[in-house]
Amino acid sequence: MALIGEQFDESEEICGVVASVRPRADKLALWTKTASNEAVQMSIGKKWKEIVDVTDKIMYNFHDDSRSKAGSRSIRYNV
Repeated sequence: MALIGEQFDESEEICGVVASVRPRADKLALWTKTASNEAVQMSIGKKWKEIVDVTDKIMYNFHDDSRSKAGSRSIRYNV
């Protein structure tokens, strides 16, 4: 609902979200446009943690489809 309500300052960067309910652990995936923009990604990650009410550290990385835009290096963010 936060995505629909544009609760993120960088709402133009957010493309979508997927919730997958799995036997071992549920998975939330937030899709963004610009994986290599660290400031935007960190801001989105902090707001995401606030919305889902998580205090533990979370780690996320960009999808393989974005790798060609960011080069061959792997980008991971810890929030």
